[in-house]
Order: sequence, then C-alpha cells, then structure tokens
Amino acid sequence: MFFLLQRFLSLALFLAMLTIPLHSFASPEITDVRATATYWTSRTKSGDAELLDIAGREALNAKIRSRDDTLTVLSALPSTMTSKDILERIERLERMNDLDANAPALYTPDAPIDQAYYDTIRSKRNLDALAAADTISVRYGITVRRTNLRLFPTSEGFYSGMSELQRHYDALQATAIDPAEPLAILWESSDGAFYFVSSRTYDGWISENDVVEVSREEWQRYESPKDFAVVTKDKLQMTPDGESLLFQMGAKIPIAQTPQGSMLVFPQKEHVILKEVTLPFTEDTSLHHGYLPITKNNFIRQAFCFLGDEYGWGGQDNSVDCSAFTQDIYRSMGIEIPRDADHQAMALPRFISLDALGENTRLSDLSAMPPGTLLANDTHVMMYLGQDDSSTPILIQAMSSYFTFNGGRQKHYNRRVAVTTALFPSYRGTPYIMNVKGLGSIGTFAN
Repeated sequence: MFFLLQRFLSLALFLAMLTIPLHSFASPEITDVRATATYWTSRTKSGDAELLDIAGREALNAKIRSRDDTLTVLSALPSTMTSKDILERIERLERMNDLDANAPALYTPDAPIDQAYYDTIRSKRNLDALAAADTISVRYGITVRRTNLRLFPTSEGFYSGMSELQRHYDALQATAIDPAEPLAILWESSDGAFYFVSSRTYDGWISENDVVEVSREEWQRYESPKDFAVVTKDKLQMTPDGESLLFQMGAKIPIAQTPQGSMLVFPQKEHVILKEVTLPFTEDTSLHHGYLPITKNNFIRQAFCFLGDEYGWGGQDNSVDCSAFTQDIYRSMGIEIPRDADHQAMALPRFISLDALGENTRLSDLSAMPPGTLLANDTHVMMYLGQDDSSTPILIQAMSSYFTFNGGRQKHYNRRVAVTTALFPSYRGTPYIMNVKGLGSIGTFAN
C-alpha cells in the first residue's frame, strides 16, 4: 500500500491477462528459525544500544518532515484557512490517487459504478459551498474509536470486482486511524455525515460519528499530551466504560495523574460533547510509558509482533498493509514517517537510489544497511532484518500476494505478515531486489 487508483486498475488487468512461462518457485515465506525475533536480535551488533535521545528523535522527525510534505504538524496549522487552500487539499488527495470527474472502471459490492452514481458521491464533497465560503475556521476533533479515513465522503466501497477476495481491497480506503487521535476539521460533506480532516500523516474524509468536536484547549491535551502510553503490541483491545476500543501499534493514549494513581484517558462522544473515561495504567509488554527507545533490536522486535497477522489494505480487516506495518514499527519509537509506501524510504535521511544498479550492487548496498532499513518502490515497502548464515538478505513484510511460475504466471494471495529473502520472485519472475527503487534508513542520526 499505497497503489494509485490507475495502477490499482492496470495492474489487476495486467496480471489477470498475462502469463509468461518462467522458472518455477515455491512460496517465498520462511518458517524456520530465521522467522523468529531472537535469531536476529542475538546476531545484531550493539542491538540494544540506544541510537537517539529525545532531542535526536525530534531532530530526526524535523528532517523527515522537511523531506516529505504529506506529514503535518497539526498544532502549526493556522486558525483560519482560505477555501482555496482547503479545496487544494481535497483536489490533491484525489490527484494522488488518480481520481477525477470520470467514473472509474470499478464496482460496488453489487454492480459496476456508473457515472450518475459516481457524480452523486462526488457531489457530497460540497465544493460549491466551500468556494462560496471564502475563509474557513479550523475546528478541532478527537477520534473516539478506530475509524477509516476515506478518499470520498462515503463508507461505500469501490472494488476491482465483486468477489469476496476483491472486497478486501477498497480503492477508497486511505488508512485507519486509532482512537484518541487529534484531527483538524477543515470542511464537511453536504449531508454532514463526513468531515474532511487533516491528520498527522494524511488528509481525507472521516465519519462524523467517530469524531467528537472539542475546543482547541481540550484538543491540545491529545495533540501534545504531557504524559502518555504507547501501544507496543501489534494491536490492543481495551474496554473503558463498556466500549471495546481497538488500538494499533504506536498509538498514543494520554495519561493523567489522579488520586487513584496513573490513569489512561479515553475520549468518548456523549451526544456532541467530549466525555472522558479512564482505566488504570500498568506498564507491560503491550503498553510502554512513552516511546520505546530507538534501537536496532527494537526495529526487529516490533516487526515480529505482527508476524502472521492478516494483510489489511488501508487498515481494512483491523490490520495493516505494507506501509502501515512499517509506519507502526517506526512510530512505536516516536519516529513519524509518511503513510504511503512510495514516500516512506525517500523521506528518511539516508536514502540510496537503486536505479540502474545491477543485482550484485543492490545486494551489496543492502548488506551495508542496518536492521530497520526500508526497501521500497511505487507500490510496496518492506523492512530489512539482516543477513542469515549463508549471507542471504532477509526481509519482513506485510505481503498481499506472491507469484509462482509453473508453466505460466500464477498469483497467490497469502495476505499476511511474512519473512522472506530479498530474492523472492516479483511478478516479472526476477528477484524482488531488482524491483526495489531505493533503500531508506535513519542514517547518520543513529551515529
């Protein structure tokens, strides 16, 4: 993740129509001892040495933001914005995902999408009213449950077909957002059912039911909490005041000091008013007081928390796709990287382009990188673990599918987080390292 819509369509068609006889390969998943965290942490030199202190983390995040404009410091947004600025954000979101005025060749769960239906969905953006508004006051919201950020103001899905498998890949799904997440509310749909918001890493449309609007003062307690816990498991279910809340790795939960001790604070929406409920905070393997230290071994440990988890396109199926997987590993240590695969590696301070390089040079460059290095192209991102005993580079990734070539190209959906080599076959039948555009790491910030 994240396919642009045009590539989403063209790749699906390409793979459905073409088969090229090539060599036969088995499933690329590794299930031996190399698919354990301890194998890698035990062989990583100075693996538990802290690479950055608090100031170093802040400097790293500032550097990443300077290299990628999809990341937003919400507290730095102005209190008012012009309608032109907000319209540009809406249109930019659509350009990034190849959405325009023409209905895409996609489907609802029941039928092909025709132009009339598509126009109705687009009209909910309420752009005529936005253009007439001149200036807009920024409002502030907090998510009250895990929710979806959408490319249009609708919960209806757009799919490449009508099969059960295809419904796991909604082309309008941007990402999933945890509870207790601060948002800047910039606009709302014509029916009032969706807000157009800016989050830390993405703009998009979010259901009004999942957001409580608050004052800026209340909002700042979530945007910049003085004390907080960080989710360090792949996912964590909590039930404050009877409502089950799902958090994903890296989510922050504010902590308040009360006469009863340290309490986790959860926002709820009571009619349209913020209500806060609490649970006692106990640090354990699922919740850490503040961010985890930035270490090579923490990159490894955090990645293996997801091993075997279902692949979740854009956060569907309450899980992670390839770039949410890597983003969550990094954010558990307080490192904010972009949401989309094609942005992540390039945003990191040390980026090595692999364009025009041969296989041996690519493997040599990769072998010199530390655990936690990201390997990315336009549609996929993976994380480097290191070299095994035979000097083979090993990766971990949220993997949607793989290909075998037994008399022709065959696509298989494994849809889970898996350990592989860097040489598993791409859809072309070439070693996947030849499909990687670049390598990204925190680089000199870790020295």
